[in-house]
Amino acid sequence: MELALALMAARFARAARRAWREAEFRALAAGVLSLIVTGTVVYSIGEGWSVAQGLYFAVMTLTTSDTGGLHLTDDVLRLFTVVYSLLGIALLLRTIWLLGRGYLQARDDLPRPTNPLHRERSAVPEEAGGS
Repeated sequence: MELALALMAARFARAARRAWREAEFRALAAGVLSLIVTGTVVYSIGEGWSVAQGLYFAVMTLTTSDTGGLHLTDDVLRLFTVVYSLLGIALLLRTIWLLGRGYLQARDDLPRPTNPLHRERSAVPEEAGGS
């Protein structure tokens, strides 16, 4: 179990490094981080919540998860949340997509294990005694 988790973490780190090489990924990651900070500040100030509650609500909104009993009481913040959600979810999905592409590319760069019992068939053998 620990080995599988360590391998998964190593693959994720490799994928993140590969994705980070792309300017689009870096820009999207900065956008997502900026959006989370903005949401945290807006929700904390607008609802009078702690920074932890504002951060929690901002992240849960972007990941479309349950907000744990926190709810908005101001209509302006509700309208902000509509725009925040639509923009944020789109940015987050694109960022995750690029990270997944980095994972697949990193996986394809790994040497393939060889099986000595498996031979590649380069051509179909011709039948003897043909016409």
